Amino acid sequence: MQSALWIWSGVAFAGLLSWALVTWFPEDRTILGIEPYEQIEFEALPADANVADLERGRSYYMQLCALCHGANGNGYGEFSYRMVPKPADLTNIKIMNKSDTELEAVIRDGIKGTAMAPWKKTLDAVQRNQIVGYIRYLALQRNYQANG
Repeated sequence: MQSALWIWSGVAFAGLLSWALVTWFPEDRTILGIEPYEQIEFEALPADANVADLERGRSYYMQLCALCHGANGNGYGEFSYRMVPKPADLTNIKIMNKSDTELEAVIRDGIKGTAMAPWKKTLDAVQRNQIVGYIRYLALQRNYQANG
């Protein structure tokens, strides 16, 4: 009887704690200053953009790339101050002039002598191309905001 009382009091406490956390903490918490649900600016997209692939690419980018390259791709991520050489500004015209195949190869194979790790064992070709699409979107967004 006493063990059943302990179990029920534990369940009640866990339920009360869960309710309190959900009630008093906002749903859109940010981790390391990265907005996980940042709104996509549809005006910056070309007419033939695949929004589902863009969202998947954004998700992968935020998980794997943003800590170094920054949430907006400018190269000033949370860990960038520790790196030599610094992470690339992915919205730079030099990067944007590379083909999708070249960008996908960098994500796949990494860059020797830098902190850019190869992601070929973690991401398949479709996922890497979705990240490339999101990187292209970051450049479009930056240009749209500058001229907006």
